[in-house]
Amino acid sequence: MDETTEIRSWLAGRLPQGWFIEAPEVLADRDEILVVGKIEDVAASEGVDVGTARSGRIKKFREDTREERMRIAAEAQRKFGRHASWAVRIGDAGELFTHMAVPVMTRLRIRERSILDRLVQGGVVQNRSQALAWCVRLVAEKESEWLGGPREGSAPELMAAITSPIPSALPDSDPASALLDAYSQAVIRVVERVTPAVAHVRRGPGGGSGLVIAPDGYVLTNAHVVDGATEVEVAFAEGATYRAPVVGTDAATDLALVRVLGPSLPAAELGDSDALRVGQLVIAIGDPLGLQSTVTTGVVSALGRSLRAKDGRIIENVIQTDAALNPGNSGGPLVDTHGKVVGVNTAISAMAQGIAFAIPAATARLVAMALIRDGRVRRAYLGISGAATPIGRQLSYSLGLGAPSGIRVLEVTPNSPARRAGIREGDILVALDGAALATLSDLQRALSAERVGAPTLITAIRRGDRVVLTITPEEAR
Repeated sequence: MDETTEIRSWLAGRLPQGWFIEAPEVLADRDEILVVGKIEDVAASEGVDVGTARSGRIKKFREDTREERMRIAAEAQRKFGRHASWAVRIGDAGELFTHMAVPVMTRLRIRERSILDRLVQGGVVQNRSQALAWCVRLVAEKESEWLGGPREGSAPELMAAITSPIPSALPDSDPASALLDAYSQAVIRVVERVTPAVAHVRRGPGGGSGLVIAPDGYVLTNAHVVDGATEVEVAFAEGATYRAPVVGTDAATDLALVRVLGPSLPAAELGDSDALRVGQLVIAIGDPLGLQSTVTTGVVSALGRSLRAKDGRIIENVIQTDAALNPGNSGGPLVDTHGKVVGVNTAISAMAQGIAFAIPAATARLVAMALIRDGRVRRAYLGISGAATPIGRQLSYSLGLGAPSGIRVLEVTPNSPARRAGIREGDILVALDGAALATLSDLQRALSAERVGAPTLITAIRRGDRVVLTITPEEAR
């Protein structure tokens, strides 16, 4: 059994009775599954012409089947690794239910995109997506004229051109263009992999973006996006909208978790944010309007930054990037070139252009687990701000330390546990109760609720010497 037949057989057992008046057509390639079904036609009525009546029938079918189509599409994505699209025919009318034009268009090569650009410049259409649709309609209208003849052998050279695969590189592509095209293809692959898990989180007239992190409906977003709400709406680009109670929020990291009350959803994978390096390429994805994702690219500009939240709190260990964002992208994912989520976009600097911030995936993972378990995050508080810094293997070895890096203390808050314990600005923290502190994520993981009120040994380097202090963390407020 070939794969298309397998997909067709699999779908046949899942499509509800009564959707279509005959067996649907199923088309598949390596990226897409397209289900094309025919629905019962309608007649004109008083004051309503046939075209309007058919459009209304299509709209009703789309709304009535939305949740079930979403569930089937999510299952198809997991089973076959393909994006599922839906289309219906009614009489001589038809409609495609997903935005296939965008991913298809972005897979085109430089020469093909230039043809679309010429159609735009010539005023035939307004944008590339419309140009692609115009080309498809033209081929459909000329199908019998262009394809009928070659199938009968009257124009074999045309048939050969139509059926031959597109070359992987154009003969006239210069090295720079080929490199840019390869970069574009890498970004496209990541976007197509992650976008199904990106949603629009709506709270009254405002909102932001969200990221599905578990198939059972857990969606991660920003705390300021759901501020004050007990329930929000979560909308996906395919058109489905679900109620989502707020599981919990954490103002200290500007993260929140909601849970969609609906079918199984495609989820993104949280990656290793501790492995990020300054200069690394990243991709910011958001869904600010609930219609279609926005995508920008950039690099990691800095790591371990501090960010003052809207309520005045300092958010520690933040990723800084130059990937352009807009306010509606808050809560969307920051992704590496392997399609792994390395951060959750959280804010834009109002004081400078080209600066945006994201909460690391390592922090997001800890916060999400705590919110699922307890509905809130309890953490121990030391009262310092700091940044990861190398200390050198030789010094690390001579002092018997477990890692060649630590956390340099940049500021000690007055009347804090750190101040009372004798920690000073310039100290390099290297261990907490014997556990190495090589990164800020290590420190955040170590400051669990169990340490609140418990005397703890903290090891630091001060002017080249090793010192051990006793600190009693408080509960963060």
